[in-house]
Amino acid sequence: MTRSIRRLVTGHDKDGKSILVSDAQAHNKVVPIPMAPDLALINLWQTDTMPVTIRANEDPTNQAVPLAPTANGSVFRVVDFPPDVTYLPHISGQQTEKAWETMQAEDFADTHEKAPHPLMHCTPSIDYGIVLEGEIYLILDKTEHLMKAGDVVVQCATNHAWSNRSDKICRMAFILIDANQK
Repeated sequence: MTRSIRRLVTGHDKDGKSILVSDAQAHNKVVPIPMAPDLALINLWQTDTMPVTIRANEDPTNQAVPLAPTANGSVFRVVDFPPDVTYLPHISGQQTEKAWETMQAEDFADTHEKAPHPLMHCTPSIDYGIVLEGEIYLILDKTEHLMKAGDVVVQCATNHAWSNRSDKICRMAFILIDANQK
């Protein structure tokens, strides 16, 4: 089962002094594949302007958070990846399509039948990914790369998927920032 994440949000009081606005468990959790309840995206924050408009008293995760950031926006989330063997051999094409819909990401899915992984996708963003615990393979179009706790990836709008071939959940933090491709 996905563990919760404590989220602290700071802001300012009426005198402009820094205060803690919120100290609670993150509540925006998306489980895109019902048969894989441990595959969860825990959305911690999102923005929709650049430079960012600070609205600490408003929780932007009280609404649906798409997989990719909006134009000029960002997304901060933690993802728990369960071991592939717990769901991947049993997932159908229809379930994969539904998962992309759940994450508002149908346009990012690589549905090519020769894709190296059924969950290949590409978001129009630069993504900073940090393995917090466990290990996972970064799957690219032509290569795979094992990442372990403490490893980071800077993903530049590339087609990719994640494959957890271990027997434990892998937890990663991601910061996605809207990007233009040249």
